[in-house]
Amino acid sequence: MNITRVTSEGNVESAAVSPDGKYIAYSLEESGKRSLWTKHLGTGSRVQIVPTTETFLMNASTFSHDGGYVYYTRVDDQNPQGALYQVPVLGGASKRILANVAQPVSLSPDGKQLAFGRYHLAGTEDELWLANADGTSERHLITVKEPEWLSGASAAWSPDGAMLAVGYGNDNRPKPAGQNLGMTVAVLSVADGTLRLITSRRWLYVGNLMWFSDGSGLALISREQVLGAPQIWQVSYPQGEARRITNDLNSYDFYSLTLTADVSALVSVQSDPISNIWVAPEGETSRARAITSGKNVQAGHYGLAWTTDGKLVYDSNVNGNASVWMVNADGFDPKPLTDSAAEDFAPEVSTDGQTVIFLSGRAKLYQVWRMDIDGGNPKQLTQGTEGQSPTFSISPDGRWVIYHPFVGGIQKVSIDGGTAIELVAKGSLRYPQVSPDGKLLAYFFNDDQTKRPKIAVIAFDGGAPVRTFDLPVTSGASLYEVGFSLLFHAFHWSPDGRALVYINTLGGVSNLWSQPLDGSAPKQITDFKSDLIFNFAYSRDGRQLAFARGNQSRDAVMISEVK
Repeated sequence: MNITRVTSEGNVESAAVSPDGKYIAYSLEESGKRSLWTKHLGTGSRVQIVPTTETFLMNASTFSHDGGYVYYTRVDDQNPQGALYQVPVLGGASKRILANVAQPVSLSPDGKQLAFGRYHLAGTEDELWLANADGTSERHLITVKEPEWLSGASAAWSPDGAMLAVGYGNDNRPKPAGQNLGMTVAVLSVADGTLRLITSRRWLYVGNLMWFSDGSGLALISREQVLGAPQIWQVSYPQGEARRITNDLNSYDFYSLTLTADVSALVSVQSDPISNIWVAPEGETSRARAITSGKNVQAGHYGLAWTTDGKLVYDSNVNGNASVWMVNADGFDPKPLTDSAAEDFAPEVSTDGQTVIFLSGRAKLYQVWRMDIDGGNPKQLTQGTEGQSPTFSISPDGRWVIYHPFVGGIQKVSIDGGTAIELVAKGSLRYPQVSPDGKLLAYFFNDDQTKRPKIAVIAFDGGAPVRTFDLPVTSGASLYEVGFSLLFHAFHWSPDGRALVYINTLGGVSNLWSQPLDGSAPKQITDFKSDLIFNFAYSRDGRQLAFARGNQSRDAVMISEVK
């Protein structure tokens, strides 16, 4: 096959190809602002069709079948839950089509209907809806409730318009040996919403799908490993046989995959994600220095913690698989603490520095494990049949691991394992963190109505509410990786326990902000001028800050068969 780069800006966030393959539409991120463009591939000429504006997300979703219009979604202050718009292919006034739509949509073969999702309503439900192409006559098609879920990417219409293919997950479904991953491809009937699987192949996550025009199969974006690069696959229909289309070190965006009408080419967004660890003495940005380096390497992306003797424990895919590592604060003597064939990631270190807690796929599902600080004596702590999320913490007294299962809520389990105890009832609550004095518990969540991010603080013993803080939309995990918001380590307690410190991304640059517990105004505490922050951690004495920071070059590519 041929892979041809069709944009060169390096900051493309999403892309779609017109049915005739002559145009692409793509969104650009520039200093935190976004715009939408179309480009004629034959001549290279381009035109801005949506002016640069303050938005948190903008996604070039699809073209109308006649190639005259582009459908795109955007999330901004006026549309915190997202909205779908339509704009002429060469520019003009945008028309709002649907509200409460943030992810890509798909257009039926006859061009008369839209399929779109509304995801994680009330934290535990995903819905798929239909509407006329002009946004009228919304019709609910299906609701799935955890432990089932939908991917949040666009569904794919079958050529006859009778079925929709979707990324589908079910943590309770038996998994074939060696395929202990959560998602697969299912089709559902447009007539009655009945759903069935079409392949036994499973992936960690499934993004956009596109059906081949002859009905013989589908193309899809999927990820096999937590720190692995999403690749493009195809699944035959009805046989369900899966094979890769791409196999490289670059990543392909979950929400950018479209095909030309004759299936001669597909367009996606290709990127080379990088995350390296930086250390800032006294938290001073001007003194920050990188202690790891590498291209196509993600270090500390989902886990970063200090030991009592000033070393750093982190996850990395430097050897091709997610594993837990340790390194000196000056970057010397990196060494792996785990080397299992399964993925090990998201490490946390106990207050006494003797124990590392991490998530591992060694069991049937992802579960919380512990090991000694040197990597010895691994032991599984959680046993739930639904699997566990990798955002958890250790109580300051070292007795408890506090975590949230994928089915929601917050639980705690003894550091030695045993029966879990519920702390907070079910709901989409993420990254529970106990205060340094062990008295309070804070967690990250999205408001059910506004979908805006918040932090709740409750009493650790008893769960009595203490305070809830509104966060800016720019602090949300969706700005980094929509499909992996449950993995996002959004905040930490300050070392003195008087504030909550969170990541905020403005103008395409991440910095840390501090929200005092007394409710006074938040303030910025770092002053980076570039890059994103994926994760951070205070040293035990509070005098050093470690960051997982990075960025990625992103451009649209066209993939076609060699003729």
